[in-house]
Amino acid sequence: MKMDDKNDILIDIKYAEPFEQLSGDDVKRLVMGIFSYVKHDKVPDFSDNIPLNMLFPLLRSEIDRKYVNWKAEKERRIEAGKKGAAARWPHNDENQGENEDELPL
Repeated sequence: MKMDDKNDILIDIKYAEPFEQLSGDDVKRLVMGIFSYVKHDKVPDFSDNIPLNMLFPLLRSEIDRKYVNWKAEKERRIEAGKKGAAARWPHNDENQGENEDELPL
């Protein structure tokens, strides 16, 4: 799932222990794999590394779930903003074109 419109990734603290069990090179490889997945929608191949091969699918499903939730929340906020703007500045067709240089108060 390509996430072009999102600028961050949240990884829960519950994954601290599995990360601590990995070597520095494996952590780097896992993080770069996560970036590749989020940025390019490319699932990394960890078939040669059992711990990474087991951990990545868990992280992937959580990243996907959080992205879907974020998208829904973003759309909800956009709609709420539109409703708030419409309530504050109602669109009145009969006044359209009159006093175009004036700003609503």
